[in-house]
Amino acid sequence: MRKITAEMSNRFLWNLREQQVELHSLCLYQDGEMLLKKAYAPFSEGSLHPVYSVSKSFLSVLIGWLVEEGKLKLSDAWLSYFPEYRRYVRDPVFETVTVRDLLTMTLGQEREAPVQGGDDWIRKIVEEPVTVKPGTRFFYNSQASFLLGVLTERASGKRYTEYLEEKILKPLGIQEYKCETNQDGQVIAGLCLHLRTEDIAKFGIALLEEGRYGGRQVVPEAWTAEVGKMQIDNSDVIPPENVEGCRGYGYHFWLCSQGGYRCSGLFGQLCYIWPEQKLVLTAASAASGNGAILSCFYDAIREASLEAPEYTDFQIAPAAGKKSCPAGIPVKEIYSAKKNDYGIEFLEFEMEEGDETRYRISLWRRGKRFSFEAVWGRWLSQEDHFTPFTPYIYDGAMNPAYHERFAAPRLFASCAWRDGDTLAVRLRAEDYSGTPEFAFRFLEEHTVEMDYRIGAYFTEENALQAKFTATKYLHRIAGA
Repeated sequence: MRKITAEMSNRFLWNLREQQVELHSLCLYQDGEMLLKKAYAPFSEGSLHPVYSVSKSFLSVLIGWLVEEGKLKLSDAWLSYFPEYRRYVRDPVFETVTVRDLLTMTLGQEREAPVQGGDDWIRKIVEEPVTVKPGTRFFYNSQASFLLGVLTERASGKRYTEYLEEKILKPLGIQEYKCETNQDGQVIAGLCLHLRTEDIAKFGIALLEEGRYGGRQVVPEAWTAEVGKMQIDNSDVIPPENVEGCRGYGYHFWLCSQGGYRCSGLFGQLCYIWPEQKLVLTAASAASGNGAILSCFYDAIREASLEAPEYTDFQIAPAAGKKSCPAGIPVKEIYSAKKNDYGIEFLEFEMEEGDETRYRISLWRRGKRFSFEAVWGRWLSQEDHFTPFTPYIYDGAMNPAYHERFAAPRLFASCAWRDGDTLAVRLRAEDYSGTPEFAFRFLEEHTVEMDYRIGAYFTEENALQAKFTATKYLHRIAGA
């Protein structure tokens, strides 16, 4: 085992900054000691984060418990537990799909079945053509995880969250979490969980310690020996330049280039288990993926002899630019939006001057006001009245109460003036991976251009951009 030194940790943190990886929180554990446990302001150590496909690895452990308890076998045909769906199967070969095929992402379908709204998700998936013999070819498919999620309920005889709490969460001392469902109340098991980074670290530590945490068996010991082994070679479908993606796949875990294995979620949600080094690394972030984080970590170990200053600035940078509003800029006005694809009707700007100038910005859509306040030089914490403006991409497929249950509880905003006429705004929110950025450019003839971008946002492009022009509106909005 190579001991991770303070110099290595510092180098790791500097590497992350140099590579512009936006961390929200981080834990680094080795051989019984928590070496790092930090949140990056405005986030706190108590913040929940959407962990996306890290959820798949928790699901894997539940399957392991069902195997341990004799309630299913990996060789069982999935359809044998759901005979009522046999009549919807388009291709008879689907009847041979096993639990193991689903765990190894070798379902045989080469696209994810499209589901939306109030669809019967199971029916949609079993109706999808099977184009490759199940068990033979890797294709990363979150619908395989969904099928395992509903199987978990049927085989255990319990609700998914009930079984999850019994087998994993309570033994780890995890009391607060969120779990997403579709409109039928079925858990979207491949990306359902919202957890604290420290709690994910507990999960990794249990895997490191042959399934035990705090004297309790959280993962069946036999399962810990199997989940991180290569169960399917994926180097024929994932290019070698994806260094951390082409090393093979276990039972809903990814193998890593330097050894060990990981739970991996969209935008750099990470739980890396490295048994040879007795190490667990967890992170919540808004990154391009786990590869950037792991690369920074591996480089820090290799560069151990290179000194780095002590790292103390655990903060996401607020908006950069000048503090004061340029003379003549009309920032106490309402602007009527020209026709746009986003349903935005008005932009409203208010400014309150005092010890620090506070801006209140509102976007009106379909008669509803979404607003936030921002100041210069720091993150302003506030109750969130804005995040539901940009709904999660699965909003149409999820339970309609999604926003009531999962609206981010706290919003953070900062702003600054740049280029003489542009108010730049940065937003972050608890329990939200997105990185919203506004640029309001105030032009002549009572016109403002709005450019709204979100990185680390769950769309096909992993980003969103809305851009349009609005003109000054001379009358107050009713109810404003």
